[in-house]
This record gives sequence, C-alpha cells and structure tokens, in this order.
Amino acid sequence: MVTWAAASAGISAVSAIGGFSSSRKAAKAARQAAQISAANLEKQRFAIREIATQDHESLMEQFNSMRSYNNAMAAFSGRSDRSIAALRQNANRLYGRDITRLREDEERNVAQVLSDAAAIRAGGQAQARQYRAQGVASLLTGAKGVADYYANRPIESDSGKL
Repeated sequence: MVTWAAASAGISAVSAIGGFSSSRKAAKAARQAAQISAANLEKQRFAIREIATQDHESLMEQFNSMRSYNNAMAAFSGRSDRSIAALRQNANRLYGRDITRLREDEERNVAQVLSDAAAIRAGGQAQARQYRAQGVASLLTGAKGVADYYANRPIESDSGKL
C-alpha cells in the first residue's frame, strides 16, 4: 500500500526532474537569444563602415573641387608657384586631418558595437548559468524530499508488523 508520504516523495522526484529539464531549456533559450541579439548588433558595423566610406568619398570630392578652384584662382590672379604650393600643402594637411578623424570615428564606433555585442553575449551566458543553477537547486530539493521520506518511513519487520 502506497502511503501519502511515498506518493509525495515520488511527486517530488518527478517535479525535480521536470524543473531541471525546464531550466536547461530556459538556459539554452537565453543563450540563443543573446547570440541572435549580438549578431544583429554586429551587423551594424557594416553600415558604420559604409557611411564612413561615403563620407570619405564626399570629402575627397570637396578636396578635389577646392584644389581645382585654387588652381583656377592662382592662374587668374597670377600667383607664384610658391604661394600655390603653400595653398596645396595646407589643403592636403586639412584633407589628411579630416580623413584621419573620420577613420578614427569609424573605428571607435565599430569597437563600441563589438563591445556591446560582447556584453550581450556575456549577459546571455550569465542568465544561462542562473537557469542551470536553478535546475540543480530543483534537483537537490527533489532529492531532499525523497531522502526525507526514506529517513522518516517506518522500518518493517520480517513479520510485517511494527
């Protein structure tokens, strides 16, 4: 005859195994969700690089236009080669500085996106660990229920009487 204590111990064991299984599934889902979010965030680096390339091309067009304008004005005004060279050198310096700033901004933005993606992955791993710990706790709780049953059950004698 199964007593209520034995039934309770059995239910506790089944419940613990179910809780552990659910926790494992939740951990896997949390890890996958973090991976997907991080991958989507990392895709932004391509857009950042594309925008930086477009900005670079725009600066290059402006630089070439300014250089053509300076050459035309120098020819019209009769400036010397030395003053034209100084204008070109200054324009080259400004262009180089702007391009350097543009590329530094691009690298900083890409690094930020990659850092954010790594943080999302780490958060997903931490959440998965938490779910796994909950699953282990569920197993331990169920095992304790079964152990309590066996520790507190009456011992039957050979004759079947207590």
